[in-house]
Formats: sequence, structure tokens, C-alpha cells
Amino acid sequence: MPQYSIEARSLDLPGPYSHNFWVLRDQDGKVLSELHGLATDRETGKTVPIGTDEQLHSLRVKHIVTDADYAESLGVKQSRGGYYAEGQDSQTVLTADKKEVMSRWNAAVAAVAPLNALDRDYPSYGFKVFADTVNSNSTYRTLGEVMGVPVHNFSGVMEPGIDNRMVDEKTIKTLRTHDYPVLDAPAVKENGRYRSTANDASPEIDRRTGEAAPQRDARSADHPGHGDYARIREGLAGTLGQDAGRLEQVASATYRVCAENPLVQRVDYAGVHGGHAVATYAPHGLGREPMFNAAIPLAQAERDSADVHMAKANDALALAQQQTQAAPQQQQGQQAGGPSLSIGARTA
Repeated sequence: MPQYSIEARSLDLPGPYSHNFWVLRDQDGKVLSELHGLATDRETGKTVPIGTDEQLHSLRVKHIVTDADYAESLGVKQSRGGYYAEGQDSQTVLTADKKEVMSRWNAAVAAVAPLNALDRDYPSYGFKVFADTVNSNSTYRTLGEVMGVPVHNFSGVMEPGIDNRMVDEKTIKTLRTHDYPVLDAPAVKENGRYRSTANDASPEIDRRTGEAAPQRDARSADHPGHGDYARIREGLAGTLGQDAGRLEQVASATYRVCAENPLVQRVDYAGVHGGHAVATYAPHGLGREPMFNAAIPLAQAERDSADVHMAKANDALALAQQQTQAAPQQQQGQQAGGPSLSIGARTA
């Protein structure tokens, strides 16, 4: 039986950001269609390059069918073009017989209508600072979980919204209309059994620097961000109790969201409030404005391991460092007379 595949892809956006989406390939490797979450004008129904107004723009799921025969089989028009391009970072998450791959893919396609019926606001410029970001990368996660395939995280880019879903997990289970197992690692199905391909890949390379992703992180005493991580861990310890593993996990997640937020230049306070782990940068002292916060729900922080959170923090810091080196004069102007920076690579 022909082997089809489902592939995760990353489209580079201006700056260090990534728009993640899904691609369906046939037995010859030909791209048949794509699944995206896109900012859409509520009045015209047309996709816009970026959502700028939550009132005008909604988050819509788009099934872009680029193959003529597949479009004909669905009774839809063939798209003139999608977002697929050679050279994009990608990861094949499942290769299996056509029946299974199409069953998983069709579950995601069937979810398009109910997800779009939600008419969710698209966050202005793609992210929110003080609330959960639900954007195109959240659609990517949601559809991946509906298909039951691994939701791949790409190295060397920032993926705001990827930890959130368009709907809750219970709803995702109802949308998962196939009976195939949920996979937690990229796999090939051979002779009726899944073989993980997670160890087949070479170490991930930051595609902007060409170097291997850094392994040392802020838990190491000699890392420039260790002081901030230690303050976060100390601040959370009183609430999270004696479970050292959970404390490390949440502290690493909190450090990660600090690293991903350029406004948080160091950590002056950390604690748990309203079910969120919060870290604060207060350049003029706590209680005096302005104060800049980075927050993550505890449930979300506990979804990934401390190693995963720290790897993402390293990615964010490496990108910030690269941007600093690319614009030294601008960086010098920003730092002149200002506070010293201490979040990881921002000290360089």
C-alpha cells in the first residue's frame, strides 16, 4: 500500500518568529495540501499578512489544496499557491499507509468548520503580553493533536502561541474522529508497528547561525542567566512546596518566558499569582511604574520538561544575541545610561 506522510513546517516571519503549519505528502513526496491558522478579515473573509486589530481580524483555519487531483476528489477548487517553499525547516512526523495518514489528515480537515465557527479574535500583531496567546501556532498545535501526531518544536526561532490550543483537550478528543493512537514522537509505521525516528535525526542546527543549539543553560552556575533563574526558583519555592522536580520544571518555564520577552531585562521578583508563575522586572524598584511581567499558567509550565523549557530559552537568547551583534550601534544607544542586563545572552 502507498506510504503517505504528514510533515511539520516552519515559515520564517520578520525577526526571529516562526509560523508553523502542516503539509500532506503522497507516496512520491508530492505536496497535496497544507493546513494553517491565519489572520482573516471578518468582513471580506480574506487572509491578511498579519492581524493588527482583534475586532477586525479573526483566527481562521485554512485548508489549502495545491494538488489538482486531490482538489477534484474533495470537490473544491485547487489553490493557486500555498505557503510551502523549498528550504523551509521541516520535520516528518508520520509516514504510514495511505489509509491511516488520510484518516488522520481528514480528521483535521473536518475540524476546520467547527474551529472557524468559534470566530476567535486574532491577537493584535500575533501575541498577547498579559494573557494566553492563541494564534496561528495555536492552530498548528490544535490540528496536530486532532491528528494525533507529535507537535514538533523548531529550533532557532520563537513560536509564540505554540503552547496553547484553540479549544480545550476534551474538545480535541471529540474532533479526533480516527481510532489510531496518539503518537509522542516522529514515527514510521512498518509491518503494522510504529518505529520511532526521533533518534534518526542529526542534532538540530540553528538555521540563522549555522551552529548547534547550545546545551548549557541557566541552571548551570556559570551561565550568565543563572542569577535570574535562581531568583525565580527561590521566589516560587514558597508556593510550590518541596517537590524539587516540579519546582525546577516551573522555574525553567518561567525563565523561558522571561527570555522570550524582550521587555523583561532581568528578574527582580518571582511568585505565583492566580494560577500563574510570574516574574517581574522593575527598573525603578518594585511598586513603582513601569514594571514588566512575564507569566505562564502553571498547567502550561508543567506540560513540558525543564530541559525543553531551557532549550527554548536558549533559542530565544541566541536570537537576541544575534540581533544585538547585527546592530551594535542601536544596542549601545539603548543601553546608554540604562540598567545592566542579566537575562542570559543579553549580558554580552
